Amino acid sequence: MPGLIDVWDFLAARDWPSWLTLAAVLVALYPIHRQRRRDKAHARNLRLRFGALLMKFRPTLGALLLPSGHPSLTPTAQLSPAQFRDLVRDVSALMEYAHVLEPEELDMLGVTHLNLNAAALVIVRRPSSVRTRRTCSS
Repeated sequence: MPGLIDVWDFLAARDWPSWLTLAAVLVALYPIHRQRRRDKAHARNLRLRFGALLMKFRPTLGALLLPSGHPSLTPTAQLSPAQFRDLVRDVSALMEYAHVLEPEELDMLGVTHLNLNAAALVIVRRPSSVRTRRTCSS
């Protein structure tokens, strides 16, 4: 291919200054490569931590959205308003480390965080009889 360096000619030339330059470039690039691998591992860990936190919200959010008597509702797994607020705070704390995520993931996580804050306001202001969706049969 025209315009590309022929690697075999480079290797065969035994041009020591070129070899030393290549070695210096590789040594200089290694910390950048190592940091990138560390950031990718951190992002993977952060995704798992966010997933574990967000799964805890499901029963409570389901109780808000699904009709009473729905088979997916599990009243024992629903969070109290204080627990819900604490989990939203935990998500907020993890948001500080979200800079290692991809931009699309960060955008989706930001929207999710805003929605959780809005849901926390709704859950705190609802009376407990409405929050659990139980009907009083007297």
